[in-house]
Amino acid sequence: MLALPRGLKEQFEALPKEQSIPQESHVHYLKWLRFYLDFCHKYGFARFRPETLPQFLDKLRQKKQTEARQKQAAKAVSWFYELT
Repeated sequence: MLALPRGLKEQFEALPKEQSIPQESHVHYLKWLRFYLDFCHKYGFARFRPETLPQFLDKLRQKKQTEARQKQAAKAVSWFYELT
């Protein structure tokens, strides 16, 4: 899995706190961001383009991820777009 740049990771980790998301869920949002960036790298998608999100979510559906996890992943990726 690709490592996140330190500054991006720190900025990203602050977002769930600002959204009043329970502490135990924070790690999951970071995980989804890392999965998304790996997905884009593996399949040659531009990671800074919002139109890549549907392909990522489709892949999660194919992998039988729950709707709740897909929503969590979508939120994590949308935060990433806001930061970049």
